Amino acid sequence: RNGYDARPRHSFCGIITDVQQRTTKNGKPIVFAQFEDFTGQAELLCFASQFDRLRPYLQVDEVVLVRGSVETRGGSVKIILDDVMPMWKVREQLVKAIVLRLDLDQTPPETLDRLHTLCEEYRGGSCKLYFEVTADDLPTPQRLRSRKYVLDPAQELFQGLHRLFGRDGLVLEGEA
Repeated sequence: RNGYDARPRHSFCGIITDVQQRTTKNGKPIVFAQFEDFTGQAELLCFASQFDRLRPYLQVDEVVLVRGSVETRGGSVKIILDDVMPMWKVREQLVKAIVLRLDLDQTPPETLDRLHTLCEEYRGGSCKLYFEVTADDLPTPQRLRSRKYVLDPAQELFQGLHRLFGRDGLVLEGEA
């Protein structure tokens, strides 16, 4: 093997439903956690080498992104953890751009005023802001980047944008 681990890594988003911490025969900590997503469930294994870094995020009812290698035996799935990230951290680290879909013929000026206020409040983060603009006199949607705003990807910002533009009016772009 020469220090190279050839097992492919996979990422899953779901909820932790049970956590048990144990000690190995060598006296090292290990965590077993039950994890569920829309496709089923798996057991998460967190070994001593990752324990200190990952243990704080292995909490019951925590919605997380997990990364690791997958083992299947007899219908059961185990994920050997490389990383665990709570969803607030996923948004903070992986969302790189916000795209707002605006129909200039349908969007009232008050909505744009509220958008301006929201952008001022969450200005100064790491997310670029784009507008996908449509209008009756535009043959195709135009994508425009805001030169004024780079935003903080806070939960409250997304809630405000959802209220203004609905779920279909907001697209998040980021790293996989």
